[in-house]
Amino acid sequence: MSLWRLEWLRLWRTGRGAALAAVFVLFGLVGPLTARYLPDLIGGADDDITITMPPPEPADGVEDYLQNAQQLGLVVTVIVAASALAFDSRPALSAFYRTRVGHPRVLLLPRYLVVTAAAVASFLLGALAAWYETAVLLGGLPASRMLLGMALGSLYLCFATAVAALVAGLIRGVLATVVGTLALLLALAVLAALATASRCLGRREV
Repeated sequence: MSLWRLEWLRLWRTGRGAALAAVFVLFGLVGPLTARYLPDLIGGADDDITITMPPPEPADGVEDYLQNAQQLGLVVTVIVAASALAFDSRPALSAFYRTRVGHPRVLLLPRYLVVTAAAVASFLLGALAAWYETAVLLGGLPASRMLLGMALGSLYLCFATAVAALVAGLIRGVLATVVGTLALLLALAVLAALATASRCLGRREV
């Protein structure tokens, strides 16, 4: 049995692939529902308090999905990636693998590509579910922007699993890999936000 087939079987027989797909599809179904009915629920929660919210727009349904996908969905993706990529967390199993391959990349590449493909496919399924339900509940969205957003989201998940592979090579243990990966991704997001804020402030001063 090849390592590629082994990783596909491991991903689905352990339930990690199904869990990953279920999380993103659930967010894709819940996001548009939340955007559509949350103003009604908040407005009718208390007759003594009047809360005015703008009517939901089609972009709100997809925005809710992306927020969940970039937070909880990313956490689940990193956990699944760390479980596959941190093969040194089990010394006996790691020794078994390493004595049978010529280079660590022979072990790493199938695991990285299989996990990444599963994460991207799950994200795209969730995005398609959000797109369809948004069109039904809130209205249509431009196909070009949706496809661009789906492509960029997929690219970010490829980057996130690559970071997990890097951290797994430096830190032993699944939990340590998860924490290290999420910390590094958060630090990069903060740096990007600071750089954007700095550019905006610089333009205002000019």
